[in-house]
Amino acid sequence: MTAAIRTKTNIVLLSACESNLTGLDTEGLLTPVGIGPTLAAAGAKTVVGTLWPCDGLAALCFSYYFYTIAQINPQMPLHHVAAQARHAVRDMRRKELQTVIDEFELKDENDLCWKNLVKGRKASSRFHKPFNKFEMWAGFTVLGQVKREESEQD
Repeated sequence: MTAAIRTKTNIVLLSACESNLTGLDTEGLLTPVGIGPTLAAAGAKTVVGTLWPCDGLAALCFSYYFYTIAQINPQMPLHHVAAQARHAVRDMRRKELQTVIDEFELKDENDLCWKNLVKGRKASSRFHKPFNKFEMWAGFTVLGQVKREESEQD
């Protein structure tokens, strides 16, 4: 598989379930190596993925914060960027969630999946943080190179 998907990309961000698993942790899955380790073996310098199934909206929010934090802090190592993004998702309030919803225009009333997901998260965020449960934010990990390259920082 690694020969078929050779890549020289700097960063791959995956929100697929269990994308950064490898070895014994992949028992019961289709392959002994997850998507993340496979992409790393195929040449990706850094793969950001998950260790367990994740909430789709939480994954979108993680991506939003990951790239925002990385852009604002071009010298910050990627594992620190991921840690800050995880904490930002964990600490999100309704206002921040609404910002992401507006940014990605998640208002399509015809898309029942997103409508229910967004509606449910917004309703639950009235009184607490919508992604405060450990399993919603903590599974995102960095595999591979964490130091940022000069070309990446421009």
